[in-house]
Amino acid sequence: ISEVCFDSDVGYYVSGDLHLYSNTRYYGNGVKIKGNSTAYHIMRNHNIDGVGYDGDSNITIEGFFFDMSNTDSDSVLGAIGIAHTTNTKILNNTFVGRKSSANHTCDLVANSNLIFSNNRIVECVANSNIQIDGAVSGSMPVTSTPYLNEDETRSKDILCNNNVFVDTSNCFHLHKNGHSNIRFIGNTAIDCIGE
Repeated sequence: ISEVCFDSDVGYYVSGDLHLYSNTRYYGNGVKIKGNSTAYHIMRNHNIDGVGYDGDSNITIEGFFFDMSNTDSDSVLGAIGIAHTTNTKILNNTFVGRKSSANHTCDLVANSNLIFSNNRIVECVANSNIQIDGAVSGSMPVTSTPYLNEDETRSKDILCNNNVFVDTSNCFHLHKNGHSNIRFIGNTAIDCIGE
């Protein structure tokens, strides 16, 4: 496994989608990272248009401070888009300031063995903040993941645990049917509206 570490002494501005590759741990070290309000995600896996669960594997995203406060009410920018992966971990991150309900803070689509754990989602308005979905024909709006391969793959073996939502709307959303072994354990919602 390779490791990419970000310098915590500087902030980062990503003008497009930052691609994540297999067999790599991306460690933010608490760094603030912002995205272009016209992009789809600040980070997404490289082979998001894969088939089944063969897009990418063994990706860890840990310790980032995703700042989406530069978005407006029409922005489609989300923090993370992960699709068609196996063995993905999204750990110990903070997501703040999403103002648009046009998309999701994190799009988790057609993945196998994904862990979303110990994250904080603060003051984010979204259609749903953490969207777990299948790559089902017609289910994904163009604003969400326009490059997704809709091959009918469902999500399976997903664990969302010990996350904290503060002053957000719609914490989690499990979209479409046919998913298997999706678990939500020990998550906390404080002053939230919706699911």
